[in-house]
Amino acid sequence: MMYEKEIKFFDEVALDTIVVPAHPKGFEEVFLGEKRWPNLKIDQKRKAYVRFIAVYQTRPVSTITHYVEVERFDPLEQKGRYTVIFKGEPKGNYSPPPSDFWVAFKAQARVRVMVFHAD
Repeated sequence: MMYEKEIKFFDEVALDTIVVPAHPKGFEEVFLGEKRWPNLKIDQKRKAYVRFIAVYQTRPVSTITHYVEVERFDPLEQKGRYTVIFKGEPKGNYSPPPSDFWVAFKAQARVRVMVFHAD
């Protein structure tokens, strides 16, 4: 891929998926219901390569359960913060074993994963 050589800080691997943590209410109402993710903090350089957003549901689920293609990033007033608008319906309903957490997700979603930690 053209951009893999440009991203030195990721060991020259283009990471096209961000993972966001979600509590049950936020997951149901916002991720699935409104088909968006608000107030995402992401660097401009990284944003250019993101194609997918995945959700890690917190307890009691404690795993990545859904992902969706990103349509666009709508900028917020605060610099570096965006509302992520989804393209289509979130896909999911799988639960990989905890020990194979990332490997199973990458295989099923066929994407490379970049973990995002919320502030």
